[in-house]
Amino acid sequence: MSRELREFRRLERVCRESAAVSTLAIEREALLSVVDDLRKAIEAREHAQQRDA
Repeated sequence: MSRELREFRRLERVCRESAAVSTLAIEREALLSVVDDLRKAIEAREHAQQRDA
């Protein structure tokens, strides 16, 4: 896994953990939105790497 993918996964984990302890609904929803965007970026990068391999 590339360094960039590891960083995306780390950020995804941090956002999930932060959302889990958030007491504000709007903050939790925003963090989960970021998680979703990161997941899409990870999937796109993984697909591109597989295609290029």
